[in-house]
Amino acid sequence: MKLTTYLVAVLLLVFVEANMANEEMMSDDGLVHKLVKRGLPLPPGLKKWCKNEGENCWDFRCCSGLNCVDLTCKSCNQRKCKNTRDCCNDSSCIYGNCKPCNPRTCKINRDCCNESSCVSGNCKSCKQRTCKRSNDCCKGYNCSYKKCVQSKKD
Repeated sequence: MKLTTYLVAVLLLVFVEANMANEEMMSDDGLVHKLVKRGLPLPPGLKKWCKNEGENCWDFRCCSGLNCVDLTCKSCNQRKCKNTRDCCNDSSCIYGNCKPCNPRTCKINRDCCNESSCVSGNCKSCKQRTCKRSNDCCKGYNCSYKKCVQSKKD
């Protein structure tokens, strides 16, 4: 009988300690969430929730002001590039520099991002553009019922 009482007491103690440890871990997790949300530096020893410039971003998102480009966190501000793949989302490589796609002024179609063309000095999206004739549409689009629609490929 004493052994059973002792065993119940030990199990109860273990359960209470495990529950207290779980509550402590939950409060630490809440602290990390609040600190990340506020942008405050994390206390030493706690796991970082975002990656800095140059770090691999396949498992965590990039920190504020950075984008994941070819699985590496990179700054989206005025960057040098060789092709559009070197730029962040919603940016294009224009004359060796990453530039945001919209709104953008242009001189020729090459100044605009993919799926856009230069119309009256401004980059305009090719999709659902209004038109009067096929010349008003981008390459690969036709004017149909006063809207540019993508040509069907044979």
